[in-house]
Amino acid sequence: MTTETTGMPEFAIVREGDVRDHDVDHAIERVRSLLEKVDEPILFARLKFTHLPDSGRALPALAQATIDINGDVVRAQTAGETVRHATDELRERLRSQLEQRSHRRQIGRGETLPRWQETRRPEYIELPPEERELVRRKTFPVGAMTPEEAAFDMEQLDHDFYLFVDLNSGLDAVVRRGEGEYRVHFAGPTPDNPPPGFVFTDVTPTEMSVEDAIQRIETTGQRNLFFVNTETGRGNVLYQRYDGHYGLITPE
Repeated sequence: MTTETTGMPEFAIVREGDVRDHDVDHAIERVRSLLEKVDEPILFARLKFTHLPDSGRALPALAQATIDINGDVVRAQTAGETVRHATDELRERLRSQLEQRSHRRQIGRGETLPRWQETRRPEYIELPPEERELVRRKTFPVGAMTPEEAAFDMEQLDHDFYLFVDLNSGLDAVVRRGEGEYRVHFAGPTPDNPPPGFVFTDVTPTEMSVEDAIQRIETTGQRNLFFVNTETGRGNVLYQRYDGHYGLITPE
């Protein structure tokens, strides 16, 4: 299934469950109408749809988009009662992300607070602790950046948190969304003077093993945990995936 826009690549389509052709066509049309307005090369575009009506979820349909714009990835995922509902939410999320990207390109990567748009997120599958496994370990280069830049990248990737190295202090840090603000947690002494729209969490993360971090999440019910890995001395994030299992983010 292809688009008709010159220079735009074919959409890669992934389906799981009861996803119908006309819903896929609707999604391609909705997303394509956004990408046609982007004045940079679209190198890759993938749409993934999941509809599992017998899963027991209140929002059994998921829509996900991964777009490579001139080497930068924009990612979004939303949930809905139907694939079409999820797709319409997805389009609004992507529209907000692309507007922020366009604004950032105009002003440069300065100290501009991103805007996030609340959307209906996929629901977590609540597996019993004894059934959860660490199914993904992801290591990637963590660049030095400001909290504002980290928050911007988090929003562009539609993540719930973002691991980075603070440009000013050199400390491993993680940024998360808070209640109308962004919260930053540092793997060391908390710097002074957070920028507007940010709160610096004044609690040094615990040093522990990955196994202890898993135990901590099982005990507290947290969705993600920022800790200092005793094996490497670096800040890691252990998180619960939507499928109920665990993933681990570690810096190179």
